[in-house]
Amino acid sequence: MSDAKIYSNPDFPFGAFTREPKLTPERRTEWREMLKVYPKKLSLAIADLEPGQLAMCYRRWTVTQIVHHVADAQLNWFMRFKQALTTLRPTIIPFDETIWSQLADSLAADCRPSLDIIAGINQRWYELCLYMPDEDYSRVMFHPERQEDISLDLALAMSTWHGYHHLAQIQWLKQTAFQSQQ
Repeated sequence: MSDAKIYSNPDFPFGAFTREPKLTPERRTEWREMLKVYPKKLSLAIADLEPGQLAMCYRRWTVTQIVHHVADAQLNWFMRFKQALTTLRPTIIPFDETIWSQLADSLAADCRPSLDIIAGINQRWYELCLYMPDEDYSRVMFHPERQEDISLDLALAMSTWHGYHHLAQIQWLKQTAFQSQQ
């Protein structure tokens, strides 16, 4: 994804998630590589933002809350991923992202701890995926809110897309709202 991309749809500036039933090894490699480079892209996207810009809202969350939310989500998805590798069809514990976004740590202005979490989790996740046999991607976790099994193929794709979805929201803000401030 290029920073020069024009984000025309503010609901899904990165595009809607397209569910793939089973990833090919090539597609897994694409998602894995996207996972690996994501932390740097997110860090670069917010590096030049002033405190007032970090406090601007995209829909219901500030840029700061978005960054903290991505850290929360990556922590949860990585843990779920490892549980599915080590437990037969674990039931995941959903979290209410809206409530989490209102907790003090999500409102804190300093994004660096969350950027560090994202960088660490994504690096470990990348390393884990790099050495997983293809058949392990068929392992599943049960999502009680959705009432469905989620394969590790789907979890890798969804969680990586999710990060880029939020990155694109920040980039959309930079192209629209922040441009009008200059």
